[in-house]
Amino acid sequence: MRFAVYAAFVPMILGAAGCAVSQGAKPAPASNDKGIAVVELFTSEGCSSCPPADAVLRKLAAEATKSGRPIYALSFHVDYWDRLGWADPFGKAEFTTRQQNYARGQKRDGTYTPQMIVNGTDEFVGSDAKEADRAIEAALSRPVVAAVELTAVAEGKAVTVEYAVADAPVGAVLCVAWVDAEAESRPNRGENGGAKLLHVNVVRDFRSIPLKDAAKRKLTLNRPDVKAGSIIAYVQEADRGRIVGAAATDVGR
Repeated sequence: MRFAVYAAFVPMILGAAGCAVSQGAKPAPASNDKGIAVVELFTSEGCSSCPPADAVLRKLAAEATKSGRPIYALSFHVDYWDRLGWADPFGKAEFTTRQQNYARGQKRDGTYTPQMIVNGTDEFVGSDAKEADRAIEAALSRPVVAAVELTAVAEGKAVTVEYAVADAPVGAVLCVAWVDAEAESRPNRGENGGAKLLHVNVVRDFRSIPLKDAAKRKLTLNRPDVKAGSIIAYVQEADRGRIVGAAATDVGR
C-alpha cells in the first residue's frame, strides 16, 4: 500500500461544470426495492501495489455485467506517483484532487493507492476483495434515494449525454463520467516497468453538475479515442459525499 500526503484541498467534494439545457419530462421517482453500488478505485500505473486492485475492479465489473446487478465501477488514475519515473497516461490532477477531497471529508491525514470508495463513504484498500464484496453487499441493501435516467449518442470523439434526475437531496451534484471499457499499458519505467497492465472502466472525462431542478438536461463529454465505453452518472451529496442514485449506458465505437 502506498501513501502520499495531499497538498491542497478544494472545499467541496465535487466542483461545478457547465452544460447546455433542454427541457424535458421528470423521471419516475426512485424505486426503494434495491440499492446501488458505485465503486471508485483510485489507482496509478506508477504504484506497484495497484495491479492487484485493478484486477479486483475488473472482476467486479465482469460480475456486474453477468448478473445485471446495479454495480458501477470506475477507475480514477491519480498523478502523484508519476514522480517515480512513469507518467501514468490515464492520470489526471483533477482525480488526485477528488481523492484529496474525500480524504479531507473523511478526516484522514493523507491519500494512498490503491484505494476503493463505495457509494462515497466506505473506503478501504482497493486490493481487498473480501472488503469490496462486503461494502458492495451493504450498499446494495440500502434504498435508492434519487432516480437517474440517461441516454447517450456518440459522434466521433464527442458523446452527447441527456440526463434527468428526480428526488435528489438539496445541494446534491450529478457526477457524469466517460469511461473506456478496457485499457492496456506496458510501462518501461517505474515500479511496474516491464509489466503488462490491464484496466477496466477507466475515467477519461469527468464532470460535476449542481442539481437545481429535475429538468431534462444535456452535456457533451469527450472520449480521447473512438472506442467502446460507457457513460456513468451518479448523484452525490456535496457535503457528506454520500452517493444516493446512479445509472449507466453503454456506447459503442
